[in-house]
Formats: sequence, structure tokens, C-alpha cells
Amino acid sequence: MGIWLIVFILAEIVLFLLYIYFLKKHPVLYMPFDYQYRVLKRAYRAYKSVREGKKLYSVFADDFLFAYKRSLERKASSEELTVANRVCNIIENHKEKVERYFSGKFSYSDYLNLKSEYDLFQAQVIEAQNEETTSDNHAKSKFSVTLRQKILLFESLFRVCKVDASNSDKARFIRNLLEVEPNTKDIANTNTYKILKTNNKELLVKGEIKARIKDYTYIVEQLEYLGLEKEKTLILNEINELRNSIEE
Repeated sequence: MGIWLIVFILAEIVLFLLYIYFLKKHPVLYMPFDYQYRVLKRAYRAYKSVREGKKLYSVFADDFLFAYKRSLERKASSEELTVANRVCNIIENHKEKVERYFSGKFSYSDYLNLKSEYDLFQAQVIEAQNEETTSDNHAKSKFSVTLRQKILLFESLFRVCKVDASNSDKARFIRNLLEVEPNTKDIANTNTYKILKTNNKELLVKGEIKARIKDYTYIVEQLEYLGLEKEKTLILNEINELRNSIEE
């Protein structure tokens, strides 16, 4: 009995491996287990009235999807819901594909081609959306001005105008002008300017030297617009000091 049990188990393993081997070469072997194919086959049978000219495509789509969605109101598995989203999308938004593949015999090979075509289209849509998002983010970053850059610019202008006011009053002035909420930490802090003037050693520890150079470069450009050459020179000297600290 024990030997026959071992033989039976080995036979099952061999048959399973053979099935996997042939499945790769002949995907049609998966057809009995392909739930999505069975659903689309039902849609294909319902499409017969369109082929015969008895129904418009829109009527077929509404009738089939209504009945199909009703059948899913009962407890549906996650696989069934995933397939439902795909099938509904194909029928509702890919009329041309459905008409092309349902016009004649709808074999499993036709189904695989339809599936492959749909998946490729979806991948292209996602790629286009990602590229658009990346492009939008790049445009925003290119033209946006950070809060720290604005504060540094105000600090330069205060220095040019020889503004004699406390740090808290200057912070309040900037906050009101920029319409920043009073509880915004970066600007409500009365030590704003002390933080901005953190020495180079601490900047190096925080890895912010390059970021500060970028901020100061923006300030130089704005001061140049105003013709404030003296203040611009001071900022350029600070940029050189920061660059030298990196080289060291």
C-alpha cells in the first residue's frame, strides 16, 4: 500500500510538471480555469443580437452590464471584482476592440489577443499620466520660490534699508505681507534670522550647503533686478565662502 501511494504521488507530480511545461507552449490549456475568459465569452454570446442587427451596441452594453453587475451584488471574491472592473471598462470604453473581436468566432486565442491589446493600452495610459505628472511637478519646481528664499530676500532688503526692528517684528512683517498663517513655524519663530545665519560648520553637518547656495543664487538674481550691486556683492561673497567650505 505504501509503495503504491508513493507511486501515485510521484505520478501526480510528473503530470503537474508536464501540465506546467505544456501550458507555457499552449496557453489554451489554461482556458478552463480562466474566469475572465468565461465572462467575456458570456458577453460574446450576448453580442449576437448586435451582429444580427437586432440591437445597437449601446443597448447591448447596457443590458449585459446591468445583468452582470447584478450578479456581482451577491458576495463576490476579489478576483471577480478585478475581472468585473476590466470587463466593464472594455465594454464601456473600448467599443472598437469589442466590435472587432466579437464580429466573428471568439476563440481563446482571440481573447488572449484582446487581453494583450487592452493591457498594452492601459500601460500606455499610465505611462502618459506619469509623464504628465512628472512634467507638471518639474514645471512647479522650476517656477516656485521657497519660503526660505523669500525670507532671505527680505533680510537683504531690510539690510539695504537699514531697518532697525526686532526679529519678531520683522518676522511679523514678512508673515503679514506673504499672508502666511501666524502659527507657521518657519516664519513665526522669532529666531528666524538666527537660524538662517547658522554657521557653515552646522550647515555642513546638516548637508544644506548646496541648498543654501541655490537659495543665495536666487537672491542675487532678484537683487540684480533692483540694481542693488553692493548688496549683491555681499551675497556673492557668502556664496563663495560656502563653496570654499565644500572644497575644504
